[in-house]
Amino acid sequence: MDAKPKTLNIPANGGTTIEGEVVLPTDPRRPTLIGLLFLLLGFGGFLAWAALAPLDEGVPTQGIVSLDTKRKAVQHPSGGIVKEVLVREGQWVKEGDVLMRLDDANVRAAYLASRFNYATLSAMQSRLLAERQGAAELSFSEDLRQMAQEDAEIARLLAEQTHLFHSRRQALAVELSAIEQSIMARRPRCAVINPNTKRAWPRRAC
Repeated sequence: MDAKPKTLNIPANGGTTIEGEVVLPTDPRRPTLIGLLFLLLGFGGFLAWAALAPLDEGVPTQGIVSLDTKRKAVQHPSGGIVKEVLVREGQWVKEGDVLMRLDDANVRAAYLASRFNYATLSAMQSRLLAERQGAAELSFSEDLRQMAQEDAEIARLLAEQTHLFHSRRQALAVELSAIEQSIMARRPRCAVINPNTKRAWPRRAC
């Protein structure tokens, strides 16, 4: 018995039809439109939910914060010369860790100069106040005495101010003695000019 040959027909809708078999669609436009429609509906629904749905609470999670380049410049506000680096590349550090030490030669020199200037002005102030008050001895403040014990230059400064105080006090005493002698020399002359007076003359010139 001979088999009957099957006829192949190509309809206008793009499907391939074999007589006696199932029709297989080959046009991709309809599935594409259906897929785009579902995509638009899903995306539109998500946007509507994101805009209208209330979010009362946050969602806690864990994460790691890192820099874009994972490098951060560490700079001193006033600059300086790095004397020692105490960390290495990639080492974990925390707040308060010492990363490097700067050479303190310039800073220490400026500090010592300011300290000596302060000691000079304070010692001079103490001497001038003692001279104004007519004090017999010169005394310095406790901080100046403490600084003199730690620094030989400041100790020498206080010794110079003390010597200057006694020198000026001695010079003032000599000047007062000369004025006193001048007054005493003028008294006999005043007695001759005023022979009838019995009042004692004060310590001043006639």
